[in-house]
Amino acid sequence: MKKWGALGVLIIGLVIGVAWWSRQTPRSVPVNTTSKIKPAVPKLTLREERRQPELRYVSVILYAIDHDRQRHLQRWQEVSDVDAGWQIDIYPHAGQDRYLVWPDQRITAAEKNLAPNWFTWHSGHVSYHSFIVHSFRREMVKTVSTQTLLNWANATSNRRHQVRDLVTHLTVKDHR
Repeated sequence: MKKWGALGVLIIGLVIGVAWWSRQTPRSVPVNTTSKIKPAVPKLTLREERRQPELRYVSVILYAIDHDRQRHLQRWQEVSDVDAGWQIDIYPHAGQDRYLVWPDQRITAAEKNLAPNWFTWHSGHVSYHSFIVHSFRREMVKTVSTQTLLNWANATSNRRHQVRDLVTHLTVKDHR
C-alpha cells in the first residue's frame, strides 16, 4: 500500500513539475511570413484617364453617387448599385457628346423607359444633368471641375482601388 502511495506522490510531483517548467520556458511565437500587405494603389492621373476613358466615366458616376448624396442631383442615386454596374450610351448632340448613364451594365432597350441621368465634358469641367420627374423643369445641372473629380478619386487608396476595380462593371456603347 505504501508503494502505491509513494508512486502516486511521485506522479503528481512529476505532473506539477512539468507544468511549472513549461510555464517558465519561453515559447517562440510563430511569425506569419505570408501576411498580405496591400500595395499602395497608384494615383489616377489626367493622362491615364485620357488613355482609359472608362476610368474617367467610373469616377464621374461614383462622385455623383457618393459625394452628391441627398444634395443637388438626387436622381443619380438610381445608379448607386455598383454591383449591377452601369451602361453608358454616348451620343453626339449639338456639337457636344452626351454620356447617358443607365443603371445595370446589361440593361436592355426595353428597360430604358425613364429619361436617364447624363453628363457632358467641356473645357475642364463635367456637367451632371438629371431630369426631375413630376416637375415642370426640364433638368437639374451641376458642374464640377475635372481636377475636383481627380482629387476626389485620389483622396484614399480604397477609392482609387474602387475606381480601377469598377471599370469591369461598365459597358460603353458609342453611337457617334
